[in-house]
Amino acid sequence: MKKKIYVSLCGYLPHMKKTAVCLCTGDSFSIVDASDNQTVYSGPLSEPYEDPDSGDTVRKADFSDFDRKGEYYIKCGYRRSENFVIGDDAYSPLKRLLLCGLKLNRCGYDLYRSDSGNIFKDFAHGKCHNDFTQLFFGEQLMNVSGGWHCGGGYGKYTTVTALTCAFLLYSYRLYPESFASDDESALPDILDECRWGLEWLLKMQAPDGGVYHKCDVPERLIAPLTADNDDGTYYIFPESSQAAVVFTAVTALAVPIYEKYDRMFARRLSRAASNAWLWIVNSSKYEPWNVPTGSSSTGLGDFSDPDDSDDLLWMMSEMYALTGDESFLRNFKELIYKTDSTGFSFNSIGGLASISCLMNADFNDPTLDFYIKKKFGDRADKLASAALSGYGNALSVRSDLSGYSEYSNMNVISDCIVCQTAYMIFGMQKYLDAAASMIQYILGINPIGISYITGSAEDCPSRPRHAGSRTSDSSAPCPGLIVGGPNYFRSDDFTRWKLNRSTPPAKCYIDNVCSISTNEPSLCLSAAALLSAAFFDRNGSRSFDLAINS
Repeated sequence: MKKKIYVSLCGYLPHMKKTAVCLCTGDSFSIVDASDNQTVYSGPLSEPYEDPDSGDTVRKADFSDFDRKGEYYIKCGYRRSENFVIGDDAYSPLKRLLLCGLKLNRCGYDLYRSDSGNIFKDFAHGKCHNDFTQLFFGEQLMNVSGGWHCGGGYGKYTTVTALTCAFLLYSYRLYPESFASDDESALPDILDECRWGLEWLLKMQAPDGGVYHKCDVPERLIAPLTADNDDGTYYIFPESSQAAVVFTAVTALAVPIYEKYDRMFARRLSRAASNAWLWIVNSSKYEPWNVPTGSSSTGLGDFSDPDDSDDLLWMMSEMYALTGDESFLRNFKELIYKTDSTGFSFNSIGGLASISCLMNADFNDPTLDFYIKKKFGDRADKLASAALSGYGNALSVRSDLSGYSEYSNMNVISDCIVCQTAYMIFGMQKYLDAAASMIQYILGINPIGISYITGSAEDCPSRPRHAGSRTSDSSAPCPGLIVGGPNYFRSDDFTRWKLNRSTPPAKCYIDNVCSISTNEPSLCLSAAALLSAAFFDRNGSRSFDLAINS
């Protein structure tokens, strides 16, 4: 029977906005205790609403005032939802799952020897891709083992890895209590995982300070072999301005965080940031990444960005925070009024620069502070209004259905982080409610009726385009991965063949390994979702503290 009641499959916090979407004809709903099937709460459904994104007639069940902890399901007439929990630690398992997903996608690491490998032994593999790798143009060989397999195949991308590390670092910087270790001197798990990515980034820096764009095969194929048996010929692709800028930003960001645990590593990061910055200064102009001549790679996963302003803005903020050099502050002030300073996605990362500014007292500029906060407030106002309708995302605020493009789930998570940031600035309930609606969309309140995170619920993607899942001994996919999600433009042949043009944008998703444009994961999504989940997990049953309140 087609699902008619959609709930957050990973549960709800007691004090958080709690809604479900119903496609039922009744006027009321009931919450039933799953342990004894007794009704514990009843309420009216909202008026029916025609949701243009999905084509569904939806009604909302709002039970935000019900805060009793336990396991429940919703009934509407003879329909019932999947079970869900209400509890203070509803987001803790999700946070652990996302971190585990990163670890299971490590390159050059023996997963059989790790705790994650023991827990998820079906997805474990031995050390992989440890051979020296040749430059795409040239005969030089380099050791670039390490890092993560960033997406569906075994390629490793500098820009994606840098952004993944940035989300991990800000997760810890904003919400350290959510990742605290019993031993205060021990490196927290999230920083240990992030270091795995940072160490690989350091290997991708050329002797002249530039940064190679990626390590990949010239033909972008999903290998049918396990990572430790992959016999593809990998190359180190040329340096790029885009890679150097985000490399500089993330290494500068990491320095003060790791200084407490490993000063030598922090010094390596600081030198690397300085050398990359000098390379950028000596470069004649910014040139977006283009697939080099002689490669048949499609460029998918490279996330080439023709507009460098948001990348540069982030780099200037982190370099000023690290060095105190006034030239970085001047450049930051010149850029911030010319670019989007609220984004948290692949080609729009200005929000990281804004958070860096708000958390650094050295910026000490009331006008700048007011401008950044106003930009977040204005953006969050639009998102919060849009999230009131349909299934709770705000993708409709983007023009020409561009919200439902490739990796639309990244757009949802970015919007969620914008609203969380606005809440931490202003403390307004509507921003918190909007953030809750958006993360709940990812976790099951969507017209597909699944949690888009593998392993997070019984109903989740079962056939993602992911090499580690295809080659495992398990019938289930590798856990802790977020797939791209609905793509109205159906940017691959298989999806265009399976879905006709009249399919509503929110339903342009296929759970199939051939659907490159809707069902391929990216570890960057997992890291961004971890930042969002940490916001909720940090607070549990308490009222939310304002972590950004300069």
